[in-house]
Amino acid sequence: MMRFSLLFVIPLMICNIAMAQEVCDSPDESMADPNSITKCAVEDTKEANGKKSSKISIEVSTRRRIKRVRDKATGVGNVGSTHQIASIDKSNLLVGKLEIASNTTKALDVLPFNIVDEVPLFSKCKDVSLLKQSKCFSEQITSHIIRNFKYPSKALAKGIEGRVLVQFIINKEGKVEKITTRSPQNTELLKIEAKRLINKLPKFIPGRQNGQPIKVRYGIPITFKIPGKSDNIASKKKVNKSRIKKKKNTFKKVKEIVITDAITFNTVESIPQFKACKGKTGDENLACFNQKMVKHIQKNFYYPEEAAVKGIEGRVWVNFIIDKKGEVTNIKMRGPKGGQDLEEEAKRMVAKLPAFIPGKHQGKTANVKYNIPIVFKLN
Repeated sequence: MMRFSLLFVIPLMICNIAMAQEVCDSPDESMADPNSITKCAVEDTKEANGKKSSKISIEVSTRRRIKRVRDKATGVGNVGSTHQIASIDKSNLLVGKLEIASNTTKALDVLPFNIVDEVPLFSKCKDVSLLKQSKCFSEQITSHIIRNFKYPSKALAKGIEGRVLVQFIINKEGKVEKITTRSPQNTELLKIEAKRLINKLPKFIPGRQNGQPIKVRYGIPITFKIPGKSDNIASKKKVNKSRIKKKKNTFKKVKEIVITDAITFNTVESIPQFKACKGKTGDENLACFNQKMVKHIQKNFYYPEEAAVKGIEGRVWVNFIIDKKGEVTNIKMRGPKGGQDLEEEAKRMVAKLPAFIPGKHQGKTANVKYNIPIVFKLN
């Protein structure tokens, strides 16, 4: 089994990280793979002119062929610029292993998820066969956390990261209650976000024991991790075959008229907009821009086949201009030695960007220069 990871960094300009939460968007629910890992992060940077700015990063990987068994639950951990899916061993992580006789269940008010006869269900899992209901539950909770995750801005500003173990009960009415969290010291901000995510869960179809509704306890670890602080490097390099793409020059053509009067993204008065962000201003507009850029890269990424086979990885800097018509042009790449395939893949993703609402400067439409460092990493 092979898997890959992609890390790309989108510079954030004019954004005070301590004032607003950055939102890590994700593919549509129908596209979400419960075994994929999505990491989002926001880091402070300093421009050459001394101005402070920020950048958002995202990492995506897929493990589509992971074998699932009933004593495993999939949970989401990581964001912080990371959404990371973690495999939870329900028999020994949070709920503990419990062996009981059927005649004693009446005395128990709450049963662990891995013990109950019929697990609680999301509405989308009600028609799933009994043996696949646990898997469906895990997939849906994964999608929920990926869709709703926000890294606390104050935690990002202070460099706070860590794992939050969350336990909660799904009561006899299918509602979430008694949420508890456990994490290292000085991570209260992360606990608050983890609790918010669980509170947003929808009403469930209650779990059952011996045919009767019963309260069910479930646990999940959520890991908040800021890239660049303590990245773990895998000892073996693998790539998921389903996300490898053979070399083809199929990306859309972009005009190559050289533009020399482009204004940098962090200095233009009004940044270019994705059409879905029309009407938004200030930090809200900037957040929307980054969300849409993240979603575009997630949706269109493929690891070049030849590069994967040869074990080629590294950072590719992509510079491009969003011109006065809102079109992407003047794409230039600079990658690692021998990384031409990585450069072409990075260019292909950028070339597929949709037409933008042009940026403006001093009341006039402007050519705006933008750059993204894309890190291709084999784990």
